[in-house]
Formats: sequence, C-alpha cells, structure tokens
Amino acid sequence: MEHFLKFGIEKFEFFVPLRTVIKVLPAATIRQYPTELSGSLMGYIIIEGEPVAVIDLHYRMGLRFEELELSHKMILMTWNGFKFITVADEVSDVVELDAEEFSNFAMNTYTKGAVLIDSTGRFIINDLGSFIKRTF
Repeated sequence: MEHFLKFGIEKFEFFVPLRTVIKVLPAATIRQYPTELSGSLMGYIIIEGEPVAVIDLHYRMGLRFEELELSHKMILMTWNGFKFITVADEVSDVVELDAEEFSNFAMNTYTKGAVLIDSTGRFIINDLGSFIKRTF
C-alpha cells in the first residue's frame, strides 16, 4: 500500500505517488517558451526564481485545454531531480492504494507501465519517469 494524491481532469481521476509531489499551488500565469512548442509541453512558470516546465495532461488524454482559470490547481512534482508542473481541474484527497490492484494500460502515447488503470477507470501514474519522458 502507498499514499497517492488524487486529482481530476474533466471526467478522469488520476493518482500520483505522494512521494513525487512537492506541493499543490494555485493557478499561475504560464509563460511561453521562445520557440514553438509541440506535444504536451504547455510552457513554464517561475517558482522560487527557477523556470519549471508545465506538462498538459489534457493533451495526453486526447482532451483540449481551453484556458487556465483561477479554479485550476498546479501540482509541482519531481522525478530524479527534475521538477515539473501539471494542471488539474481539482485536487481532492490523499488516499492509500495498492497498485497491484490496477492493471497495465496503454492509450494514445502511454507506454506500458507508465499508467495503470482499474475497473472503475481510475488512473495511477506509477512510473513517473516513463510518463514524463514520453511528453517531450
């Protein structure tokens, strides 16, 4: 059993290991990189003087991100020293889950092992490294 942060994007429920979450932030202005972006890299925000990449999970799920609203939350996460942010419609809870109860799942650009899903459609991003590597 492990603790996970639960958050929502439209109709989807996501869970990320709590050990990868630094903090949840209110919505902030996303700055654009000086070059054309592709894929799910939305831009960056400045946190404590450092630029932090913003990854669009809406894009990864085949959804369209319309615009950032005050109600959105930004989840600051880390993987092997790399900090990044994802935007969620809501952040709701910390829950304890057994990843063994979820099965491997592949969809769109997901790689096996990067995302697990259960019978109710909940997504666990258990392999954060594989998940963000497929973003760029």
